[in-house]
Amino acid sequence: MAVPTVSSARDRFSAIAGTCRVYERPVVRRSAVMVAECVGLAVLYYLMVTVSMRFRFAASGLSLIWPTNALLVSALALRPSRHWWMYLLSAYLAHIAGMSPYHLGVPWLTFQMFFNAAQAAVCALLLTRFRPMAFSFDTVPEVFLFLVVSFVGPAVMNLVAMYPVVRFSSNAPLLTHNWYAGIVSMWLAGWMNNTASLVTFAPTLLLVATRGRSWSRDVPWRRLAAHGLVAFVFGACTFLVYRDVYVAGGLQQALYLVPILLLLGIVLRYGPIGTCLAITVLVCCSAWGAYASNGPFVQYGAIERATVIQISWIMMAAPMLMLAAVVRERTVATLASSESEVRFRQLFEQATIGVVIETLEGCVRHVNPAFCRLCGYSERELRQLTWPRFSSQFGMADYNLERRLLNELVDGRGASYQLERRFQRKDGTAGWVSVRVSLLKQARDAAPMVIRLLEDVTDHKSATEALDRAHAELRKLPPRLLQAQEDERRRIARELHDDVNQRLALLTVGIDQLSYGPYELERDVREQLNDLSRESKEIASTVHALSYELHSPRLEHLDLPTVARGYCQETASKHHIQIECSVDGVVPPVPYEISLCLYRILQEALRNAVKHSGVERVVVQLSALPSEIALRVSDAGRGFNPDDARLARGLGLVSMRERVRMVGGVISITSTPAVGTTVLACIPLGSPLLGSLQPSSKF
Repeated sequence: MAVPTVSSARDRFSAIAGTCRVYERPVVRRSAVMVAECVGLAVLYYLMVTVSMRFRFAASGLSLIWPTNALLVSALALRPSRHWWMYLLSAYLAHIAGMSPYHLGVPWLTFQMFFNAAQAAVCALLLTRFRPMAFSFDTVPEVFLFLVVSFVGPAVMNLVAMYPVVRFSSNAPLLTHNWYAGIVSMWLAGWMNNTASLVTFAPTLLLVATRGRSWSRDVPWRRLAAHGLVAFVFGACTFLVYRDVYVAGGLQQALYLVPILLLLGIVLRYGPIGTCLAITVLVCCSAWGAYASNGPFVQYGAIERATVIQISWIMMAAPMLMLAAVVRERTVATLASSESEVRFRQLFEQATIGVVIETLEGCVRHVNPAFCRLCGYSERELRQLTWPRFSSQFGMADYNLERRLLNELVDGRGASYQLERRFQRKDGTAGWVSVRVSLLKQARDAAPMVIRLLEDVTDHKSATEALDRAHAELRKLPPRLLQAQEDERRRIARELHDDVNQRLALLTVGIDQLSYGPYELERDVREQLNDLSRESKEIASTVHALSYELHSPRLEHLDLPTVARGYCQETASKHHIQIECSVDGVVPPVPYEISLCLYRILQEALRNAVKHSGVERVVVQLSALPSEIALRVSDAGRGFNPDDARLARGLGLVSMRERVRMVGGVISITSTPAVGTTVLACIPLGSPLLGSLQPSSKF
């Protein structure tokens, strides 16, 4: 006895899973969906053909309704043009199958299908070309475009098809369709039939295809039940009126208007969706009544009645679709306006800044709670207090300024303005507000309103004023520090000159007296005393030079060029370098602050050149102009990166800049590695900042 293996079951499961995976591939899945759509289109097309041929009059091939054209237009408009041939092929096969019982012949059926396909393609191309999303029928332009295409497309295509029909068709099909009366009657009958099909059925098909799922998914079941009840009442009323009511004369003919009145109610209540469905129901019911020789227009013959009824459908459907679009646009606009008003009201009420809406004359119309909290008044009190009265509490200067700015705003010379101004609260305390004013446009003939946005900046203003005072005090600090530095330099220089240097001189004299006195000293001791004497003299000389470098009294007695030349000579002699010092022009007597500033800059520049440049030649140039005096110190040494110098901890460059700023001048320090450094200081002679530094007393 054979035992079933596990591998066979596993293989079958793998085969099934492989088939599912193949179907899950995007290309296969799209192909399967397209085939299903083509099959569904063919089935629906066949059913429509079958039902439409049931509504043809006896001994005639002319049907009252022919929704297959609308079905083709809807299918092509909703799918890419590269796939149209598949849908048209499936419709062609369904057309032959539906019309085969009537023995019209394959050539005539082929011509019919070719005409229907060409007409559907033209209409679909026009719809997708000019309005790709014109399938919601919610706006007037969309409905207008659809109606134009529904009228123009069939009119042109039927006019083009007249010649082959008359030229190549036999008399039997022409007599069947009542086309023996001439080419105009042929064109008019075909035009009305196709246009009526598009106007009455295409909107319903497009809306069901594009928005059908949302109806069942988004609408609650109770509302769906209410919609179904309305549809049942409308369908039953329409069927009864057009099926069972016929009166040759009298007021009872007004009953035919009852479905139209109900249709108007549906247009106003349900918009484009309900309108399209109601039009389709009314057309089907009236077609059934006309087929049974009931309803209006029974006094016409069978063939003429079809054209007249189709014209009545068109005249009823086109205005209803347009009215539904207008109602929909108004509804959307009203909802948007209501939502906008609610959002504005919430923003107005919940805003953290004060909002005031007033007329051009200053009458307050609306204020929000934030402004009431800001000023301490209630909304009722503010309505009685005009803005000019509220604005002029701190004098007329602020009021006149704001009035002038508002007039410029009204004249169109600006979109808005902003200013900071004082205000007074209800309790008498004062504060500052930032006011931004703009115009709020009203209706076309109404005057604009003024909207003011007010923010309390009292704390910010106080903090700003405190910060300004701190900055002012901070700006006064560097001059005080430099003044203290100069005073300390004077004190140290005085101590070195008057005390330390004098003691060193006495020490040197004492050593010399020991060395050259009438004492018997050994030779080594005498040489040591001589060395101590020389060392003390060098120390005294260094202390003397240091005291003059800390504070040179020559600035108080000599002019700046003389002092500069002397310092350059001393520096050159001390460090064994060449310093070229030149003076351009006649330097007038300058204030002590300028002399001291330029002297300190010269000291710092030469000190940096000697220490960092590595050159043996420095150029110093002092220039005098009628309104300013300039000092230029340059070398061709190593140079440096100014950005790196700013990050360094040294205070030399910083002190130079601060000294120049104190006397109202400008300084430029340019340096390039391996090229050199140039320091240029320019100081105006009439600066209002002079007077911060005072000369010291004499040694």
